Amino acid sequence: MTRGVLLDLAVDEPLPAGYAATSRDLEQAEERQGVQVRSGDALAIRLGWPTTPVSGTPTPGISLDAVRWMHHREVPVYTGGRGDAFPPLDPAAPSPLHGVALGRMAMPLIGASQLDDLATVCAELRRYSFLLVVAPPRVHGMTGSPVNPIALF
Repeated sequence: MTRGVLLDLAVDEPLPAGYAATSRDLEQAEERQGVQVRSGDALAIRLGWPTTPVSGTPTPGISLDAVRWMHHREVPVYTGGRGDAFPPLDPAAPSPLHGVALGRMAMPLIGASQLDDLATVCAELRRYSFLLVVAPPRVHGMTGSPVNPIALF
């Protein structure tokens, strides 16, 4: 349970195929939405694409620069409809979210989140922060589990 912040990068239209969201994109969304991501905030990033990709199709995602920004802002949890940009900018580098955020920073990732309804409510309320509650089941030795994140306003 923590404060959640939605940064909607797809306000007017979905991000282009293969686009890697950067720290600049995140800061522009903060300014546009009148919210600031602070230490301890869970971060939800909406890119405007369906959560289920078509295999081999270029899709937008999160860049290593954006993961560095999350680290600098001390974001403890990421949730989004998409993960890393595909194709990767540097195929030899570790993937930004799974290789760096999860693998090196131990940041929990909530993948395949449907953020369209959350974005609609946030826009209607003109409020992009909320109480985020996530309760994963307690199963010894489990490394991943389905969760139902709940945003409370």
